[in-house]
Amino acid sequence: MTNHVHLLISSLRADGAGILMKALGQRYVQYVNRQYRRSGTLWEGRFRSCLVQQDEYLLSCHRYIELNPVRAGMVSHPGDYPWSSYRANGQGEADALVSPQPAVLAAGRHSCRTL
Repeated sequence: MTNHVHLLISSLRADGAGILMKALGQRYVQYVNRQYRRSGTLWEGRFRSCLVQQDEYLLSCHRYIELNPVRAGMVSHPGDYPWSSYRANGQGEADALVSPQPAVLAAGRHSCRTL
């Protein structure tokens, strides 16, 4: 089974997402390897990214990412998935890790209800 992690990241630096993923990968892999007494990598392949420039595509990415746990049958509502940004973006809850983008705020609080 192949698992994918989707992140929608904004950074003040052009290389910010790459630096974040490198640090995350190093720290998380070390933690998992220590925790489960294993060695080696956790992920196959390299980190890939693409630039999101248009507001319509940004909103599509938000919907895709935030509705994935619902489509996968993991939860019945996107706000129920513990690692989702939906509660911040779709329900207006405060989250120190989430800074809603102007296009998301302009789309309204319920932009992720349906595709």
